[in-house]
Amino acid sequence: MGMCVAGGAYLPVMTDTVLMTEGSGLFLAGPSLVQAAIGQKTSAEELGGAAMHAEISGTVDFKEPTTTFCLARLRSLVEKMGERHDAAPQAKVFRRRLFDPLRDAPKFAAEDVYGLLNPTPEPATFTTCAK
Repeated sequence: MGMCVAGGAYLPVMTDTVLMTEGSGLFLAGPSLVQAAIGQKTSAEELGGAAMHAEISGTVDFKEPTTTFCLARLRSLVEKMGERHDAAPQAKVFRRRLFDPLRDAPKFAAEDVYGLLNPTPEPATFTTCAK
């Protein structure tokens, strides 16, 4: 759902499941940089588009035509998480909990965040190990 370029390209591929929409891209260097570096002209789709990653590199688990379809697929995947009623007790590794405004309220007010952080942290001290 958008371009993931340079350092941002590492984040999606470190997840368990990758979804991509057609027209989005996932590459370390864009077409302009490739042309400047090695003189090869290539399109964003050829370089790291959804079709390339779904059909050639295998990086993408699901290629969806639009954001709407991608979100629907994502919802269907998230829906599969949680307790399985037909599973053995040891298989219950993830339990969904409904949002409770009292239990899930922030512990501190947002305006107090700077009071929670030390504005002048102690300098780090390093020790070396003697042989």
